[in-house]
Parts: sequence; structure tokens; C-alpha cells
Amino acid sequence: MPRLAALAPTLGLALAACLVALPLRAHEFWIEPEAWQVAPDEVIAARLINGQEFDGIELSAATATPVRAEAIRDDSAVALDPRGTDKPAIAFRPAGPGLTTLLYQTDHMVVIYDTLADFASFAESKGADWAVGRHREAGLREETIFEAYARFAKALVAVGDGAGADALRGMEIELVAETNPYTDPTDGGVDVRLFYRGAPLADTLVTVFDRAPDGTVETRETLTDAKGRASVAVTPGHDYLVDAVVIREPAEAIAQAHRAVWESVWASLTFSVPE
Repeated sequence: MPRLAALAPTLGLALAACLVALPLRAHEFWIEPEAWQVAPDEVIAARLINGQEFDGIELSAATATPVRAEAIRDDSAVALDPRGTDKPAIAFRPAGPGLTTLLYQTDHMVVIYDTLADFASFAESKGADWAVGRHREAGLREETIFEAYARFAKALVAVGDGAGADALRGMEIELVAETNPYTDPTDGGVDVRLFYRGAPLADTLVTVFDRAPDGTVETRETLTDAKGRASVAVTPGHDYLVDAVVIREPAEAIAQAHRAVWESVWASLTFSVPE
């Protein structure tokens, strides 16, 4: 079973126990606004969540250390200042009406896999079956495998009329909504596009979590096309978490800093579709 390491010292034992007790499949990280649509004079409050199947545990900035946290409307970005153990981690007054993108990038953390089989379970669930063969070819140890990971999360909130568009915001891995779920027709789905280091990422697994008002969650998987695009079928009144992961061999600095032989970078995008 994978074990978490290099967590902030304020991480409670209950949280650590819950994370370790979950199955081997990966834990997603996402931004969940308390309200997906707000009036221009209302506060936008959003939680940081780590979990599975669109359900999990709320984190603070102390346990998900931010490298970058912003609210973006059109081309105007406002730096957010998540502090310590505050929950929700994000709370601010929007500058005006329009589609607002919340962005949160974490520092690296580490997970330890007890066996190669444990790492293989994770890698295969994210479409990176090749990684196990590469691990063996490199002659790496097959017990106590360190993997460093970082999160790149976005959420879409409609302020007032919610007009506007999401765009590429310069994160290393990033999901961009090419459909505004609050103002555009969604009968044909919400189109998203996956970018990695600024370029569209083709033939990559994308996982969609579709949560109904009663809390029921349906999970679907698809691959991005040659231009990095995927279409998310949506239902009015439902919330959505879209997730994609790149697993790679770490740069030397990451390997040395975290004793890591593997690294993963995670993109998530959350939004809701109005009834």
C-alpha cells in the first residue's frame, strides 16, 4: 500500500490515516467552490479537496502548500493568499461579474509505494503501463519506491452573468475549458483541452467524475484526440471533476530533493452545469 511522506508537520493523524486507508487507486485533488454561481457582491469561497470518486477530505494551505494561487477573470489575475489552517482555503471578493477561474498549484509532496506491484496499480490506472517496464529496465529497487507529485487545479465560477472564457494560464499541466458551462449551449457536451508544458497533449487518459444532486457519482474515461481535446457529456444540475495525470522520470533536482525515482503532475478542472 502506498504511504504518504514529506507532508506538512501540521497534517493531523486522522487525515493521514484516512488517506493511507483508501484503496491503491490514485487520490485526486480539486478545488470545490461552496457555490458555483455567485452575485458580484458575494464572497467566493472554495475548498481544497483530496480524495476519490469526487468525495474526499478538506485540506488547508498548511497541508497543500501553494506555489501559485490566483483568481483570473478575462486577462486580469488577482493573487490569493491562503493562510495556514484556514478552511475554506480560498475566500475573496470578486473584482466584477464574469467567468472566474480559480487556480491552485501545490508544491511537491511524496508518496511511498511498498512494492512495485503497488506502483504498477497506480501507473496502469492512469494509462502509464510503460512505466513498470521502464522501472525494471533501469534496475530500480522494487520495494520502498518514492514518487514525487504536484497538483495543478482549476475551478470555474460564474460571477453575475458568468460571461467569459477559460484560457491557458501557464501551468505545467493544465485542463482548459473551451466551453463556458454557465453560458454556452451544453447539449453537445463541454469541450476541454489538455496542455502539457504549453502544448496540446494527445492520446492521454482523461477521467471524468459526474456528480448528481443526490451525491451519486458516475466515473467515465476517455482519451484526448490528436489536438489534446476531449468532450465531456454533461447533465444540467450536475457537478464535474475532470482529471488527467502525466507520469514521468523526475529531473535530477526533484529526484535528489525527494529521493524520487518517479514523478507525477496532475491537472484537474471542476465546474457545474446550471439547471
